[in-house]
Amino acid sequence: MQPINKTVTIIGAGLAGLTAAYDLQRAGWNVVVLEARDRVGGRVYSIRSFARGQVAEGGGEYIDAHHTRMIALAKEFNLKLGLSGSWQSQSGDWACFEGKAGRVTDKAIWGFDLAEEIERGWAAMAELSKNISDPYQPQTAHEAERLDAMSAADWIRVVDVHPIAKKYFITHIRSEYTCEPERLSLLDLCRNAKMYYSSTERLPSSRVIGGNDLGTDQQSYLYCAAYGNGNFIVRGFGPAPFQMNGGRGGANPAVNKAAGPGEPVTQEIALSVKGDRVECAINGTVVAGYDKSALVTAGKLTSTDGVYGLRFAHNTEVIVTGLGITRN
Repeated sequence: MQPINKTVTIIGAGLAGLTAAYDLQRAGWNVVVLEARDRVGGRVYSIRSFARGQVAEGGGEYIDAHHTRMIALAKEFNLKLGLSGSWQSQSGDWACFEGKAGRVTDKAIWGFDLAEEIERGWAAMAELSKNISDPYQPQTAHEAERLDAMSAADWIRVVDVHPIAKKYFITHIRSEYTCEPERLSLLDLCRNAKMYYSSTERLPSSRVIGGNDLGTDQQSYLYCAAYGNGNFIVRGFGPAPFQMNGGRGGANPAVNKAAGPGEPVTQEIALSVKGDRVECAINGTVVAGYDKSALVTAGKLTSTDGVYGLRFAHNTEVIVTGLGITRN
């Protein structure tokens, strides 16, 4: 490919800005990305301030089956996706309204079939989509002016579902559109219904296992390395470097020694997470083990979930065989 003597500046390091920069750079452009925040990702932001390595997404989270570009990028960057059911609703959902909490299917808790009432609400939402022919030009709809003069709250008031199911859709409006239903135009709700809610059939969505910030400078790592002198180290980045067995590591008879400087040596290294224990095994022998609480803490790991890989020292020639992951 011939180099392109062109430079482009992209404002904003959200997903749109980052993917545009990535594609342009691969096409040979010189790319500069400007971001006002001290992080990248825009409204995609993983929250890791929970106990036991739990992670939640504070913004964009779900990747739908028709998001082929996102799925392709996840595969390209080796981000593991886990099915999470539909982002709209599913039979195993929990709800908490009016001092009651439990699965929406539990009639004993609610005194009625809340799951069925929610489904009726989604069917009514699908009917709203019929008011819009072109979701990219909602102002051309036959009753655009009347619908725009009304709010989502007006629709919720008249939709024929149980009052608790109405509260479910109030919560949905707040979380999906970050505003009160009274502040959302009914015309815009119809537009979104045309784009996303026109069918009651819901395909499963996916989420990035371990958090959306994997692969950034905020990602945390743990690794175990073996040396040809019989020593090994257990270290990590959180994202600042940390050490688990001292600055110089420690010796263990399980670590194979090289015959001399520059001579080859074979080591079999495995990191395992079982329950609340994280262990490093070298050549079939556990040489170090830690409670998860000692690793998933401030300044160290944010989680023991995520991706796996290899880390090498400088000027090291390595032959890798049998790299893999096993889930129990």
